[in-house]
Amino acid sequence: MTLDEIRPNGQTVNVCGYYRKSSFLADRYIKPEIWAARCNDIVKQHQNWCFVTMYSDADKRQSSFLEMMKMCEQGKYDLILVPSITVLSDFWLDRVHYTKRLREMNPPIGIFYVYNELFSLKDDWKAKLSLLSLLADIESEYKSRIKHDDRLYKCKVISPHLGRIDING
Repeated sequence: MTLDEIRPNGQTVNVCGYYRKSSFLADRYIKPEIWAARCNDIVKQHQNWCFVTMYSDADKRQSSFLEMMKMCEQGKYDLILVPSITVLSDFWLDRVHYTKRLREMNPPIGIFYVYNELFSLKDDWKAKLSLLSLLADIESEYKSRIKHDDRLYKCKVISPHLGRIDING
């Protein structure tokens, strides 16, 4: 399934956005209003899409995320736009769990991880999500080690997806 095939016969696709300041992206914080504007831009590229609302969590409680999931269960949305896999959760198992849970709803609800170019209603979603999650977790581990090593403290992560670091700062 492609993004344009979410609803048949040109039916309206109700879209919401979700953003959480993940610990993984702490050094690349995007303001929620900027992400909401980006979501609007994405929605405008699709004729039958309608941007309904934006959910944003600033802490680990994820109250907005839980509210969004409740609205999904009530059939309010067809698609969730998320910047990257690490925004949905810092943990691989949670990413897979929530993505699978949304896929299994009737009708299924898709997640489009924009910067990862991953759409959860495609058949290959699980392998791609697992691989990207593994790479993100490895980079997160490196970042954690770097923060605790004064000699490497000035290193800067240059790719949120490939686990590379710039040791020149």
